[in-house]
Amino acid sequence: KKPKPLVFMSFFVSESKKQSPHLQVLMRRFSFPDIDKHIKLRAIIKVSLLGFLGIFIQTQSLLASKYYVSSSSGNNANSQAQAQTPATPRQALSFAISQAVSDDSIVVLAGNYNEVNLTINKRLKIFGNETGGVPGVGAKPVFQASAAPSLSSYFIVTSTDVTIQNFDLRVNQITVMRGIFCPGAGFSRLHILDNHIFSTSTSGLYEFNSYGILMGQAASSATLDSFLIARNIIRPLAFGNSYFGRGIRSFGGFGRIGGVNPADSNQIWGIFGIQNGGSRGKVQIFINHIFGSSAGIEINIPAANQLHIVAGNTFEPIPGLESLAMMEIKNNTFSNSIIRVQNNLFNRFMYTGII
Repeated sequence: KKPKPLVFMSFFVSESKKQSPHLQVLMRRFSFPDIDKHIKLRAIIKVSLLGFLGIFIQTQSLLASKYYVSSSSGNNANSQAQAQTPATPRQALSFAISQAVSDDSIVVLAGNYNEVNLTINKRLKIFGNETGGVPGVGAKPVFQASAAPSLSSYFIVTSTDVTIQNFDLRVNQITVMRGIFCPGAGFSRLHILDNHIFSTSTSGLYEFNSYGILMGQAASSATLDSFLIARNIIRPLAFGNSYFGRGIRSFGGFGRIGGVNPADSNQIWGIFGIQNGGSRGKVQIFINHIFGSSAGIEINIPAANQLHIVAGNTFEPIPGLESLAMMEIKNNTFSNSIIRVQNNLFNRFMYTGII
């Protein structure tokens, strides 16, 4: 009596009538009574499928499109094909985002824009301007909302694999409170590059609940979400404008602010320049120029089993203000959480360098 063949393609629907004829043929051809052959072939098929998925993902990236937006010369009635040239762009970035698909790019041409709460809910690269066919280079488009709902942000990121590069974002600290905002988990591999994020209120010395960049919240923190923040300027637009409460604030997540190359340095001003809490992975803060009042950097509850590095930064109090501490480390209670503070320069502080 013949032994029953083993069917290994368990990830397909078991009823043959629900499978394509091609899959039925494969299953008949590659069914064996020998368990060793079954296991080996199953491994080969899995590897082949992974290779196929890799090719599929790469093909999807190659098929990605680039679209253009211009507040002055654009028209949202332009077709998808027309919007792929700078001569016939779309007018609203919000509309361009809604029409794009994952892995597309959008180039926002130089000009003034009045849009807020631009939700990026798919894998997109959003560039300010383009020079010589290179996106993210040239005069920065300026986003300055004249009217906005309360607690607005310019960009709200809810997807992985998002790039925001080369924008001028003006946070009025009255209705627009954040330049770039990730309201919770799910923004991994976020790149924020070459932006100017300015605070513009004149109503007081600072607005504590305003942020240049806010990633996660106390009520919905980031999880294993990674970020890279490089070559940005986050500060008041001019002398006399209110300071951000936090230049960069992260609840959870992990990543790098700055870089090992001095060209990747950020300039960050805030009552807290950088406030990092509850990280879920390695935190690296490299070669930035940080101005603070309560603290240039606060690191709170860093992740276990990680070497966190703060290196090569320059710390200074906000001009005209005293600083309680240039760097504050607290609640470092998890096992094997190591914080290396190395080769930093602490300038002009009156009270405490590191507390």
